[in-house]
Formats: sequence, structure tokens, C-alpha cells
Amino acid sequence: MVNDESSHTTLKSPHLDNRFWGHFYNLQRELQRELIAVNDWDEIAASLFRFITNHLPLAGLSLHVYNQISEKYEIVAEIFPSKETNPPVHCLPLIHGSKQIALLYLYLFPDIAYPQVQINIIQSLAPEFTLAVERIRLLRSLTENAQAIQKKEQNRIARHLHDTVVHDLAYMRLKLDQLLNSEQLNGLATFYSEIEHLHDIANKALDQIRSLLSELQDESHTLPSVDLGSVIKECALLVGARANFQVDFKTEGEPKILPPQMQRQILYLVREILRNVEKHAHAQNVTLTLNWIDNGLTINISDNGQGFDDIMRQNDAYYGLRIMQEIVHELNGSLTLKSGYNEGTQVALWLPFN
Repeated sequence: MVNDESSHTTLKSPHLDNRFWGHFYNLQRELQRELIAVNDWDEIAASLFRFITNHLPLAGLSLHVYNQISEKYEIVAEIFPSKETNPPVHCLPLIHGSKQIALLYLYLFPDIAYPQVQINIIQSLAPEFTLAVERIRLLRSLTENAQAIQKKEQNRIARHLHDTVVHDLAYMRLKLDQLLNSEQLNGLATFYSEIEHLHDIANKALDQIRSLLSELQDESHTLPSVDLGSVIKECALLVGARANFQVDFKTEGEPKILPPQMQRQILYLVREILRNVEKHAHAQNVTLTLNWIDNGLTINISDNGQGFDDIMRQNDAYYGLRIMQEIVHELNGSLTLKSGYNEGTQVALWLPFN
């Protein structure tokens, strides 16, 4: 094993005699074919060991790749088929551009006299080793980035579902339970009215799901610019009618055209706040004010319900608040909550345009 890279001999790039160039080019093409299909560190170590041992007997091989975060070389793969203890070690630096990205350690047999020509050819193939290592580094980086993007997308989907479809379907289930458990339907007209109302909510939930699926199928899809104030007002009136509270909607300043993704995130926030009022506050009146200024949008939502303390006893309220904080953080904005027992709740959002 190697503990200190600086304690071992570094092989230097040699000068090749012309008589060796033909053989060298053949080996170079062979190596390229060998390395083109490798996709991880173990595969590249196995390929290099297999290729090198065809021309230079090795007791073992280890690949150390530079980690930019820890600023250290880390062993990513090693092969030691031989039981040889403390074999001589040659270090082959792998340099990409002007940066040393890896160290390839070749463990030799102490009782073998290695022809210099073989060592020279292996050393001269270092650029091919380097390209293979750099390709794996790039592939791993892209994979990690893709996984991070996928996780972010999963969180966005969870937010979207929690903020839209889950609430509507839960409300439908509650209403259906009420209908099924009711001893008196108060006449056919009332029953028909309730069913019609549930039908409208079902259509709304399906539209939300279709919109989400369309968006996921085409990541380049962008929504057309909409009158955000009108959409928020419509949402507030819908929730208010459902939860039996009055909505006083106000808008101040000149509305701005916002990017579609920001529009969606703002709607997420407003819906979450209104649905918390619906589910927990038992309010009769809600005031919702949009204040458009040059560099941002302020949204104030206040209710005369039972207060913040009782709301926060609900598990889904905790989850909803965490979602809201994540969205506000993504928008570089701020969220302020003020409440008191039987004093209602006030929520203030500041969302900058930049």
C-alpha cells in the first residue's frame, strides 16, 4: 500500500527511439479500444492492469484520483493479485491540461529485470490513461449532478402534490364521507348540489395532474404569462367559498410580468397559506393584499381565526411550513408569521424580482 505519494519514484516521460514508434502506435490503438467501454473506477483499474500486464509484469496496481474538495489524492481502485510484500513502486502522474488529476501506482516484482523499452512504452501511454480517467471523472460528475437535479425535481413534485391535488382529494373524501354518513339528505336538490360541487373539484384536481404531467414530459415547457393577481384572487375566492370565509382582496402598484416558474412558486405559497386557514384557522374573514413595487412583490395574508399555536399542533401544518420556507429560500425572499391565541394569523411574504 502507498501512504505517501512523495516517497516513491516518479517515472518521467522518456524519449522513444524511432524503431519503437510502430509498436507504440499499435499499442495505443489497442489501449483506446480497451478503455472506450469502461464506466467506473473498478473497470478502468481492471482494464489498465490487464493491458499493462500483457507487456509489463505487475504485482499490483492502484489508482489515486485528486479530490478537489478534500484537496487530497484518494484511492479509487486497486488490484493486488500477487502476495508480494513491499514490492518496488513506480508512480506515473496523469496530467490533464496543466493539472495533475491522478497518480497511477505500478507495483513491480523485485526479482524481475524490466527492459527499459517496455517501461518507456508504458510511460508514453500515460496520456491515454489520463483521458480515460478524465472521462470517468466527467461521467461521475454528470451522474452526481443528474441525481441532484432528480432529487430537486422530486421535492418540487412533492410540494406541488401536497399543495394542490392532495388537499383537493382530501376535501372530496371528507365531503363524500359526510354524504355517506348522513341520515337525511335534505331532499334531492341538496344532494345534487353537493355532487355537482364535488364534480367541479374533481375536474380541478385532474387539470392540476395533467398540467404537472405535461410539465414533466417536457422540461423545456414554459407556461404563458398570466395575470398573477387574477389567478391568486380566483384561488382565494374558491378556497373561501369552500371554507365559508369572506375574502377581501386588494392589489397595489403596477403588476409585473414574472417568469412562469416564479409564478408557480408564488401560487404554491398563496395556496398553502389559504389552505392552512381553511383547515386550521376557523376564520370568518381573510384579507389578501398584493403590493407590487419596482424590485419585488409583497403579499400579506391575514385572518381572524383561532391563531398560530393551535395550527402548529397539526403535523401537516409543520410540513406545509417547511415547504413554504424552501420555496421562499429558492426565491431569495423572506417569510414572516405573526399570531396569537384567538388573535388570528398574519403572514407576510417578500419576493424580490431578481
